[in-house]
Amino acid sequence: MALDATRVTDHARRFPESDGRGVLIGILDSGIDLGTSGLDLTSTGEPKVLDLRDFSGEGRIALASITPVGDAVVVGDTRLGGFGRVRSLSTTGPWYGGSLSEIVLGEMPATKPLPVAEPPLNQRDVKQGPAPKDGPDATNPYFADLAKGLSVPKEMWGPIYGAWNHFSTIAVCPNGDVLAVWYTCTQEEGRECAQAACRLRAGSDKWDAPSFFFGTPDCNTHAPVLLADGKRLYHFFTQSFAGWDDAADCMRVSEDSGATWSKPRVILSREDPLRMSQPCSSRSAPLF
Repeated sequence: MALDATRVTDHARRFPESDGRGVLIGILDSGIDLGTSGLDLTSTGEPKVLDLRDFSGEGRIALASITPVGDAVVVGDTRLGGFGRVRSLSTTGPWYGGSLSEIVLGEMPATKPLPVAEPPLNQRDVKQGPAPKDGPDATNPYFADLAKGLSVPKEMWGPIYGAWNHFSTIAVCPNGDVLAVWYTCTQEEGRECAQAACRLRAGSDKWDAPSFFFGTPDCNTHAPVLLADGKRLYHFFTQSFAGWDDAADCMRVSEDSGATWSKPRVILSREDPLRMSQPCSSRSAPLF
């Protein structure tokens, strides 16, 4: 493109020092020809290219055939989970995997890392200890408008969505709080589907505002179930990459009334004949 047509020469004549001096630019490109006129010196006579690196061949990965077992696969010496997503895109294979070694390009930045994110509202300031024994007289009716001011704004768009909130579960925590959980999404089969929660704290007649509870990026997290058993709180749910079908049953537990949770684990894989079965309890069998 002609410089005169774009008025570059006119701009350089009017502002002779506005030529990029003092500005450091990093370029990732398929290749730079250092013999090109204009890449040798700056307008002040300094070298224009300060450093360069040739990445030719560094992106080549030796691939080997791999065989998934359930939702996992071994690549090299590393076992990787979540292979079900790949299988949902290519059901018959063959599949190949390989390892890429990290290449250090420079020193770590001097800036401090971002602080740890604050836990969601349903996990904050959760009192520990047994449930209170005092309260309204159980022999007399007691009315409270618990739904007052409790809603998900329609304009909310992640991680809690105003479009669709459904399939609620509720449990009384060991400390006396009441915890409610449901899934939230724009469409039930979508991978944005996650779970939200709100807490009714012991002694209060007003629910906390809804807040994010649990979810995995790009994975449908569906069908929450809460169960309280003694001092332990159970959270069951399903996860899938293809709507709510072909889902694995997962579980995590809390020993402190939902202030913290264990790492989730799969209890029924998506290949199990009993997958998507919901847990329940009874007096004769606390949990089955």
